Amino acid sequence: MVTSHFNPLKAYAYRHDEVANVAVEFDEETLKPTYRLLYGRPGTSQTLLIAQRLGLKKEVLEGARGYRDEVHGHLEELMGELERLHRDLEGERAEVIRTKTEAVKHRERLQRAADEIKRRKIRIIERTEEEGKRIIGSLEARLKEVLKKAEEGREQASTLKGDAKRIKADFMDHFPQEKRRGGDGEIHKGDQVEVITLGKEGLVVGLSHDPVRAEVAIGGIRIKAPLEELRFVSRGSETGLNQEKAALRCTLEASDGAVLRELNVIGLRVDEALPKVDKFLDDALVREYDRVHIIHGVGSGKLREAIQGHLKGHRWVKHFRGAELNEGGSAITIVELR
Repeated sequence: MVTSHFNPLKAYAYRHDEVANVAVEFDEETLKPTYRLLYGRPGTSQTLLIAQRLGLKKEVLEGARGYRDEVHGHLEELMGELERLHRDLEGERAEVIRTKTEAVKHRERLQRAADEIKRRKIRIIERTEEEGKRIIGSLEARLKEVLKKAEEGREQASTLKGDAKRIKADFMDHFPQEKRRGGDGEIHKGDQVEVITLGKEGLVVGLSHDPVRAEVAIGGIRIKAPLEELRFVSRGSETGLNQEKAALRCTLEASDGAVLRELNVIGLRVDEALPKVDKFLDDALVREYDRVHIIHGVGSGKLREAIQGHLKGHRWVKHFRGAELNEGGSAITIVELR
């Protein structure tokens, strides 16, 4: 082992595999050693700098620097450059390690979130199945009661018919499977229809054929929906259309032409709307939607503020924003899900 400030000896170690440079880390600000060994690095001599700070005469220092530069000044410069490169590489290496560690943590967080989503979907499906079984069980019990009455005689036929209709209506309310059109198989302009995905009734104010859609006015807004998502309610006429001309026109369509997933809470109080928003987001999660619309209207703005405030704390909401004018404007909030 040799300890020296002699630069040619440091260069010798670079040229021979059986010899290695080891430097003691040096704090250039305080001019004090940190007593940390840096293997593979020759280090640079701070002799003259320390001597200058200690008050050695200027002419002596200048003579020493001149002698040093004459003998191996270029080599000293190269050693200094190597030392700077080592420090830069160490800094970059530390940054790579930090970035890799953060990436691993982020990946673990995403995996935990994905696992939680799967568990949440299973719980939602289980709750839905349990609720469905409960409803069907209740309807079956009521139907058995009707069949029991039927055995008692024909004189109760009218009563039984009414009971059967009510049971059927209750079943359709819970499990809407039938998507009927108008009496002649078509929906016409001026008809009253129900938009099944929204659970709201409105007036057909227009029809398009490429693609086939109906424009339905619901309250103060208008939406476009495929005929398959409409249920005929009653036959109307175009006289009712004049009352809708002043309504706000909001065509809610995705860029690829698909109908967006929407929840309409217009007219509800805040305490009524928020539970519906939560259930709507649960359903969207199960169906793996990545974006949905919440239609809250304009009004005083309190409902919009309450809903957007609620979305800020929702763990599955990635981002939300007010709709652009061509998307419906301030009457609609667009939510992106995680």
